Amino acid sequence: MECKNLYRVQEKDLDRLREILTICFKNDPLYSALIEDQETRERLMPHLFSCDVTECFETCEVYADSEELYYYIRTQRDDSNCGVVLYSGIPRLQ
Repeated sequence: MECKNLYRVQEKDLDRLREILTICFKNDPLYSALIEDQETRERLMPHLFSCDVTECFETCEVYADSEELYYYIRTQRDDSNCGVVLYSGIPRLQ
């Protein structure tokens, strides 16, 4: 898929994707239940999301609102999850 209004996420952007996921899921109820200690959760989540963003980049098309990656959209490259789109984001910091 090509879209001139969206930025196609590049491999160089994987650290930023990991940062977005870590911020978005910082207080997620599931992760909070699985890793109860907040300090441990904050230490482990970037490592957990490193695997996710690598797999995501290999199997999905990832687009963002801009090169700053405040928001991103992930679409599957095959029909295994037809119609599934994941949208995540963090507020723009002033």
